[in-house]
Amino acid sequence: VMLIRGVDLSIAGIISLTNCFCSLFMPGSAVGIVFFCIGVAVFGAAAGFLNGYIITRFRLQPFIVTFASWFIWGGLSYCVLPLKRENSFNAFSEALMRRIGIVPISVFLIAGVCLVWFYLRRTRFGVSLYAVEHNKKTAYYSGINVTRVTVLAYVLSGALAAFAGIYLTAFNGYGSPNSGDSYILLTICAALLGGSDMMGGRGSLAGTIAGCVILELSVDILLLLDTPVYWAQFVRGALFIAVIFLRTALSISRRIS
Repeated sequence: VMLIRGVDLSIAGIISLTNCFCSLFMPGSAVGIVFFCIGVAVFGAAAGFLNGYIITRFRLQPFIVTFASWFIWGGLSYCVLPLKRENSFNAFSEALMRRIGIVPISVFLIAGVCLVWFYLRRTRFGVSLYAVEHNKKTAYYSGINVTRVTVLAYVLSGALAAFAGIYLTAFNGYGSPNSGDSYILLTICAALLGGSDMMGGRGSLAGTIAGCVILELSVDILLLLDTPVYWAQFVRGALFIAVIFLRTALSISRRIS
């Protein structure tokens, strides 16, 4: 979404709602879990489609549309699960938290996302995505369906947010109606740390993953130093401001030169 000069704040509400759904309704059988997760991902994709359609159809600002969507899905989260609730199932959490040898399942999940991204980069959609990020008018006159690319970007964002909610349920072991709220600035900060730009024109999956690692390492180092937990939020906020400041300074220097 950031590649096409957009923003998706609705991921917070989608993560929260899917976390609540998974905590309450996750089936016990392996087949049931698979189909349930597919259904949750379809919901996330539909939520993303709704964002993309409204933005492109009515030419509204992505910030406003996705901000409203965040409140909608977040409000539904409180309707589904008003209070924090511990998971009543262990098989699902154990399946996603286990290791294959010495390698955690999460590493394989990240590798799977990377493979999908590398494949998409070589498809018409991937090429169009980077064409749109540089110049929408040029992409349009080159025969690229800018509306379709924009909507698909939000569809992918919504689907991945739903998967994040699924994994968060297994990782935390509970459901909470506001579990996704803290991930809005974290995702943007990770993307910026990884080389993405809020105004489009640059960005990569590898850089974003590196940004995530930097954010988590900064918190882990503080915890190892026996620093109070609230300093982690301070460090993340300081990193966010520093990245924005450096990006602005570099942008100004390029214009001057």
